[in-house]
Amino acid sequence: MIRLLRRMYAVIRWFFRPAIVRRKVIDGVRSPRLRAMPGKGRTFVFRGTDNLDRMFKGLGEIWDREWRSLFLPEHSILIKINLNTADPYPASTDPVMLTALLGFLRERNLPRLWVGDCSSVRSVPTRKTVAKTGILGAISGMADFLCFDDGPWVSVPIPGRYMKEVTVPRFALEADRIISLANIKSHREADFSLGMKLAVGFVHPVERFPLHRDHLHEKIPEISLAVPPDLTIIDGRTVFITGGPDTGERARCDTVIVGTDIVATDVTAYGILVDAKKKNNRMMGFTDDPFGMVQFAHARDVGLVESPVPRPTIISVEDD
Repeated sequence: MIRLLRRMYAVIRWFFRPAIVRRKVIDGVRSPRLRAMPGKGRTFVFRGTDNLDRMFKGLGEIWDREWRSLFLPEHSILIKINLNTADPYPASTDPVMLTALLGFLRERNLPRLWVGDCSSVRSVPTRKTVAKTGILGAISGMADFLCFDDGPWVSVPIPGRYMKEVTVPRFALEADRIISLANIKSHREADFSLGMKLAVGFVHPVERFPLHRDHLHEKIPEISLAVPPDLTIIDGRTVFITGGPDTGERARCDTVIVGTDIVATDVTAYGILVDAKKKNNRMMGFTDDPFGMVQFAHARDVGLVESPVPRPTIISVEDD
């Protein structure tokens, strides 16, 4: 009887699933997005980030030196967050971190800010998911929220091996700048979730079924051929060292990684994750060499990797 009721519930959910999951409406074809700062980027690792004020103060010195001309007041800036589900940080973006980031950007006279995502297939519509979190309160008065599943969507041809096109929100291609705000998580299906994995939230929900069906590890970096971010921030203060993306065993790492090259930033974050897994005897198939993992190896195959990967600059922001 219980099994029958579960099947009936699944059938009911299938028939009453959101329209965005049932069909795909495409509003034209667009070229892949171009990064504002192509070529080799720099990666910075902030350690001892319990105090976000101190962390963003340190970031401000780097920003004013390295990236002031990259982000101008007239630019529309999309902050792509992690809202796969409504589960709390580190499963999703930490509202406290998001508030601090938005305040940091507004202090630099960058007023045209949007925060956006499209939740997982089982969590759409995104407007219901975000209502269960503290995100709307975190951005109030500083940015508008975009539910990508509200559309419109455009198709982007890409030179991938496993994906020849990807359907993404039109706004992701129209925004002047994209900042990815990712977390560090192990992932049951993708091994790990960092900056490249965050881009799955750009993919139309209908396309996520075949995305996860096969070669997921390789398809993840191929999405960034369509919508590469200009800056990637990876919040590694607390990480999932097992499970993921929604639940898992946690470890405190007190680290935030910031960089303009998504793969170099991910490689650095991967090192933080591996160190935490080693300390807790949770390696579980992970390799010391990031390019021993399929995500990174394929990112190199499709031309996303600058060679050699630049070494990060380590900055301590611990209290004196």
